[in-house]
Amino acid sequence: MPPPRKVDLLPAELKSWLQDALKERGFGGYEELADDLNFRLEEEGYALRIQKTALHSFGQEYAEFVKYQDEAAAWAADW
Repeated sequence: MPPPRKVDLLPAELKSWLQDALKERGFGGYEELADDLNFRLEEEGYALRIQKTALHSFGQEYAEFVKYQDEAAAWAADW
């Protein structure tokens, strides 16, 4: 079994912040986002550090999830 992704190891409040930040930034700016996230992790005393490649991978998956969620909401509103 492969080890869990670092993004999945984030505390719930930081994962929620990450998801909001991804939407606000249009699912781009991963280098700056990695810096911001790692700064927050350091401030809160976590030894975990996440690189931009891990954020990019997570961001692509999350962008697709948001797209499908928006499509489902539009379909439900029309129904």
